Amino acid sequence: MRRLSFHCASALAMLGLAAPAAAQSGAMWVDSSGRMLSMQFAGGNGAPPAPLDRPAAEMARLFKAICLGDGNFGAAATTAGLTADPLTVPAGKKAPPLVLNMWRGEGLVVSQTGGFFAAPNAQCNAVFYVATLPAQQDVTDALGAALGSPPSNLAVATDKSGKPKKYYSPEWTLDGPDGGRIVTAFVQKGDQYMPGNRVHIAVRAARKAGK
Repeated sequence: MRRLSFHCASALAMLGLAAPAAAQSGAMWVDSSGRMLSMQFAGGNGAPPAPLDRPAAEMARLFKAICLGDGNFGAAATTAGLTADPLTVPAGKKAPPLVLNMWRGEGLVVSQTGGFFAAPNAQCNAVFYVATLPAQQDVTDALGAALGSPPSNLAVATDKSGKPKKYYSPEWTLDGPDGGRIVTAFVQKGDQYMPGNRVHIAVRAARKAGK
C-alpha cells in the first residue's frame, strides 16, 4: 500500500513522520501520483469519526454521489447527511491562509480541494472509518459496478506467476474534456501513526491545478 505522510506547520509542508490522524480530523488526500497523503496541520480540529461498518456497495455509492456528481460537493455532502467542518491553516511568511474543504458524518470524512501546495491535483476524497476492514476485492468490485467498468490498471494487478501484487491499488481512468480524472481505492489497517481502519476512495484530476 502506498502512503506519503506530511506534517505541516502553518502553511509550510515538511516531509516527516506521520502524526496521529486526530490532528487532521480524519481527512486524507492523494498526491499527484495517487499515493495516500496524510497531512497534519497546526490547529487540527478534531478526531476521526467513530467507526461505522458499511457494505462496500454503500461506500461506492456515497463516493460516487458526493465526489463524482456535478461538482457541487457541499450540496452533495449535505444531501448525504454530512456536516461542513472546514479547516483553516494559518498564514505563513510566504503563504496566505489556506481553507481545506471538509465534511463529516457517521464514520465518514470527505475532503475536497481545487489543488494546493501539498496536493496539487484537484481532488475529492471519501474516507470511511470502519471497525472491520472489508476485503480489497470487495471494494474493487463495488467500485467497478458503480463506475461501470473494471479497473483501468487491472493488467498490473498480478505478477508474472499470476499472484496478486502486494502493493497493487486499483485505478479507474475517467475520460473528460479537462484531461480526465483518476479514481483510486485503498483499504488500510490503522496503526500507531494513523489510527483507525479505513477505506479511502479518491478521485483526482489527471492534470495538476493550472496545467
